[in-house]
Amino acid sequence: MSDNIKALIDWYAISGRTLPWRDTGDPYLIWVSEVILQQTRVIQGKPYYQRFIKRFPDIQSLAAASQDEVLKNWEGLGYYARARNMHKAAGIICSQYQGKFPDSLDLLQQLPGIGPYTSRAIASFAFHLPHAVLDGNVFRILSRYFGDDTCIDLPASRKYYQQLADQMMHHHPSSVFNQAMMDLGATICKPQSPACDKCPLSTSCKACLSSLQASYPVRKQKAIRPVRGVNAMFLLHDDTTFWIRQRPTKGLWGGLFEIPWMYTEEKDTEGIYVPSQAIEVGRVQHDFTHFQMDMRIFQYQVPTDFSLIAGFRIHIGEIQKYAFTKATHKIFDLLQNKNIVK
Repeated sequence: MSDNIKALIDWYAISGRTLPWRDTGDPYLIWVSEVILQQTRVIQGKPYYQRFIKRFPDIQSLAAASQDEVLKNWEGLGYYARARNMHKAAGIICSQYQGKFPDSLDLLQQLPGIGPYTSRAIASFAFHLPHAVLDGNVFRILSRYFGDDTCIDLPASRKYYQQLADQMMHHHPSSVFNQAMMDLGATICKPQSPACDKCPLSTSCKACLSSLQASYPVRKQKAIRPVRGVNAMFLLHDDTTFWIRQRPTKGLWGGLFEIPWMYTEEKDTEGIYVPSQAIEVGRVQHDFTHFQMDMRIFQYQVPTDFSLIAGFRIHIGEIQKYAFTKATHKIFDLLQNKNIVK
């Protein structure tokens, strides 16, 4: 296996991707990039990374910011718990570690939002500790290389594949090995139509040698996502102001802003019913991991004495000041297309 890993590292030296977070040993910058890329493709994540570190260039500036400001700078990336956890972790690092990242897996994993993958990435790329990372690309390479049909998305499989990754990396520089594996999965060993003729591991890859690349990795069958109906209300107070509310810190879209809505199967708890005078202006669909949201959008001119629990009015021109949910931005796009919001 050692000769194959040497071939992999030689390939990476020539063909590795140039990324803005690669030429640094700063654990803060590495951490920000890894958290952004957890649920985001590299090509989409690069501008968000650059914008985020321009506003928060170090751990101290992130810790000192308000959560609302952090969420606003995270807007568009989704999975906002990542941003909230980063903000919490930054505060802990500044208060308990004098602004310096801990350099052990155990201590890193005690920080909010830092799990097995992110802790290994920081430990490897920033501190050159001998830990192999395990992301979707690495899962795919390991499954194909070893011809292993162990289902990759079962919780019990992570420990098994982590051992395979550690075994494969054995005695090789962890930082270079990990970067090479991730780049190989992103550019060569792709989920569909892998470029095996360009792969430095192809001479020993069991899936390639048996022409079974499409059979790996093995995944459990995905369940059909249920659809949940929502009534969303664009509550106009006058021609230029409307009502919004901030979501609770915990739970779905924690801490973000939205126009008021409720699931259609729930009882009315905040006056988010649909008045007979309300005008339906369109529908918006939004996908989550486990369900799909089907939103019916209504416009309604509220009475002058209207009030909304935990809500407040803003001017239409102030939309950019708040960190709205992605679904709410879809609603704003719909309203803009219909010349309701200008």
